[in-house]
Amino acid sequence: MTGITLLVILASAGLISLYALLQAGPADLVTITINESASRSAVLGSGVSLSSAESSSILRDASFEPLIFRQTLTVYSGDETTLTVSSEDASAGRFGDGFFNGAAARVMTRTDDGLALKKTANVLNYGINRVGVFSEVNLPDDMPSRQAILAFARMGDVTVAVGENGLIISDVSSQAPEISDAGLTADLTGVCASDDGFFACSAKGDLLFSPNGKTWQIIARYPDLVLRAIAATAEGSYVAAGDGGALVTGKGLYSTVLQPLVETDLHDIVCSGNSFAAVGDGGTILTSQSGVIWQIASQQDDINWLAADYRGGRFVAAGTKSAVAISDDGNVFTLLDYRSETDAVDIIMLSRRQLIVLDRDGGFAVSNDSGTTWLKSVIETGMTSRVIALAGKDKILSADREGRLGLAQLVAEIQLDSSLRESQYRAGDLIYLEKSALTVPDSYLSADISAEAFQDPWPHFGVGSASRVSNEFAPGGGEAAMLLSADPDIAGEASIISQRLQNSRIIGGKNAIYEAELWLKQANIDDRTVQVWLTGPFDPVGTTFTNVGTTWKKYNFTFILPAGAI
Repeated sequence: MTGITLLVILASAGLISLYALLQAGPADLVTITINESASRSAVLGSGVSLSSAESSSILRDASFEPLIFRQTLTVYSGDETTLTVSSEDASAGRFGDGFFNGAAARVMTRTDDGLALKKTANVLNYGINRVGVFSEVNLPDDMPSRQAILAFARMGDVTVAVGENGLIISDVSSQAPEISDAGLTADLTGVCASDDGFFACSAKGDLLFSPNGKTWQIIARYPDLVLRAIAATAEGSYVAAGDGGALVTGKGLYSTVLQPLVETDLHDIVCSGNSFAAVGDGGTILTSQSGVIWQIASQQDDINWLAADYRGGRFVAAGTKSAVAISDDGNVFTLLDYRSETDAVDIIMLSRRQLIVLDRDGGFAVSNDSGTTWLKSVIETGMTSRVIALAGKDKILSADREGRLGLAQLVAEIQLDSSLRESQYRAGDLIYLEKSALTVPDSYLSADISAEAFQDPWPHFGVGSASRVSNEFAPGGGEAAMLLSADPDIAGEASIISQRLQNSRIIGGKNAIYEAELWLKQANIDDRTVQVWLTGPFDPVGTTFTNVGTTWKKYNFTFILPAGAI
């Protein structure tokens, strides 16, 4: 068993020394014994998977082998080539769009005899956060027919929908939604939540409040105003926005109409802490740090902003001409390269990085990298959505123009490179994915976990560079190697990789015998030497391998760990 594989190449004449700290002992390896006895007929494809067998090496990375990423997912549905699985499970907070593209896939199905192999293939496309098929929500019998829902809001586990002719539905995403009566016939155009309850506004200037989403009271009326949206802070300060640049701010039973900054219609408003952003026609984006004093952050005549959202310190807006803009401070908004053929009418944020846009035709586009790249979903959702909202963990609420309400799971699409013959993938199937890579792929969602987990255990020092390569590897030494290249313009300087050892991995104790084992070859090193040593609070222990050739050869160095090492 090779402890480590190294490839050392010099681009021009000069000395290179490798200070690799390659203690790979003790020499005894962990032995794994598997005993098997038949309790039923063998099932093709079940097998045994040992993903992390304990190594005897005291190095964290002793072979420069490719990184291996694995996922096991339960299938929701599928056809001959495409499977859908839980988006949350598929992402796992780590795997972005396209991460498992090219990965090996193995699909198993459940039978009376256990798991049986259904398909082996490679992944053609791996896409997360796709909107799945909508299941129609069973609305109460007294729900008026063909009355469109115009807005959603959620507080804890309670989701409220409002719509045309004073429509209010509480507990929308539960098993028993209820119709509430606020005594209004005006269209309720906006709704939002605070820590104390829900606020709503109407197209005839009404402002409403409910502590629970079921019992409502009118707290103010401005019959000369057409209000389109409302947002509130956690403490209950609210701002409603509407036609002609209308802004109404208040808290509790007190409210006041602000002097408009613009004459254009405002279509949506969102809140972050005590800060607000309102968006509307003519590219108008208004911002406020308090809800009282406002400023114009942006105006672009060729765009009408129709929707906005906020999450994790970031504002986003969506509008006509497929425009999407983003801001991290609520003041400066940057247009993203969305590139759709139709208007964007709604947008929701799953996180700072993950966005879902709804277009006017009911289609969905997803970005998992803060809007840098966008992917169109090809899933037939079964509904032409008009407005969407998050409905708890991994779920999306949708309303169409006919008064129908749907609830869909966020799913991941996994498209395989060959079709399944004479069958389809079905709910309950299991798909096993495995991908190897020399470095962490860009689509790994590193922003969601600590950066320390991504530090290479072999940092490079000195001149030149160090990189893992797959086109060179030693006989019996795995599938990759480490390539150290010197700087051709700096002669006589060393290119170095090292690794800091953890005491918890040094299991041999004092006076234990260790062995460093390396495969090496070189090109254009004048003295053909490579140095290896261990350093710490003791005199360095090491050796120099001389006359390293141009073909692979294994080198060994045996030493005793110094007494002060542990």
